[in-house]
Amino acid sequence: MAPRRGGGGLSRRAALALIGGGGLLGISSTGAFDQVRGQRPFDLSVNDDNALLGIEIFSPIEISSSPATVDILELQNRFPDADLTEISVTTDNSLLSVESLSGVTLQPAETRTISGTVSAAQSTTQEVTLTITVSTDTEQIETTRTVDVVADLAAGLPEGCPVSLNISVDVGGSPRDGSTVSGDITNEDIAGDITVGGDIELKNSRVDGNVTAGGDVTLSNNTEISGSVTAGGDMSVKKATVGNGLDAGGDLTVETNSVIGGGAIAGGDMSIKKATFGGGLTAGGDVTIETQSTIGGAVEAGSDGDVTIKQTTVCGAVDAGGDVSEILNTNIGGNVTAGGDVTLKNKATVFGNVITDPEGDVDVGNNAVVKGKVDASGDVTVNGTVEGGVFADGEVDGTGTINGNDPRPSSGGNNNNQPGGGPPGGGPPGGGPPGQQ
Repeated sequence: MAPRRGGGGLSRRAALALIGGGGLLGISSTGAFDQVRGQRPFDLSVNDDNALLGIEIFSPIEISSSPATVDILELQNRFPDADLTEISVTTDNSLLSVESLSGVTLQPAETRTISGTVSAAQSTTQEVTLTITVSTDTEQIETTRTVDVVADLAAGLPEGCPVSLNISVDVGGSPRDGSTVSGDITNEDIAGDITVGGDIELKNSRVDGNVTAGGDVTLSNNTEISGSVTAGGDMSVKKATVGNGLDAGGDLTVETNSVIGGGAIAGGDMSIKKATFGGGLTAGGDVTIETQSTIGGAVEAGSDGDVTIKQTTVCGAVDAGGDVSEILNTNIGGNVTAGGDVTLKNKATVFGNVITDPEGDVDVGNNAVVKGKVDASGDVTVNGTVEGGVFADGEVDGTGTINGNDPRPSSGGNNNNQPGGGPPGGGPPGGGPPGQQ
């Protein structure tokens, strides 16, 4: 959503035009820009016809998922013959952080948009104070401004998010004590935690407690666990319910209409099919999710791990050290980030940005939608829709729709992509698209 500027009768575009022609000297603080005047060694005042610093605040900043990259303000150097050699913008609230401005300078009449990151754990509205300091070789200006930050995190999530699961297990009136279990169980009710040194398999059993094994764990045939399940080795969960999370030292497989109240961790690869998780997934290797699954949090593969997701809802972000090799008929509630390539296929919707770093191409296929921007270290092909613009170190092509920055020659661009894959601050103006930026 585009930010609303301060009141007044002068548009941003008109203001910028006047700055270039020297015609903005008399604008008051009720217009698009506030004015600040500095003198040796230090002085400032507002509403000054000889203002030396123009400040435009983009308020309110509105986001719908977190973290989000946003534009915060714009600065203009109004000194007639001096560069701004040092620029600093800080905040009094960890909700909003500002990009590093180390080494940034502004020549006379030059402008710069200052960006940052909003990080909110829940929906909130807060006023943040900005401290703005700029210096020439002989003068310094320091002033403060406020900006409203509005985080409505539920608004930008896919349908079905957030995921809320309340799981309880009834073990009846005469359960077996968990401390007596030393191996596999079938058709039993257990009260208390189960801990074994080796492998364990539970079939059609109910446990009011946790299950911990030094080896492999297998849950099947309508088994219900009220607590968490931990395996030193591999774990297989088929047609089972677990109240809390899963933690496997090796590979993890969860399928066949299983319901997990929390998230899952695997030291190796992770395979999910027809399963629901209340939390996120983290694997040391590859992650594969398919066929009507719902993930309540983020999905993270290992440093070299690939991610494949089909027919799934992921409420959080997706992060792969390797490739995001395929996202098909899937909604992703946050950013998609990969160390390699990203491929979005039919009916894939990303509510945040798509980012490849340190290398990787991005392919936005037919009927795929990115609500944020695409920021790629390689080439980008868009045959679907990108709502927040495209920034790439390589070539950009395709016949799809790109709103915002469009480097394709067919759209008037020149494919002169900036190093780092994006504009200063890295995001489209206005507090970001409906998803994470």
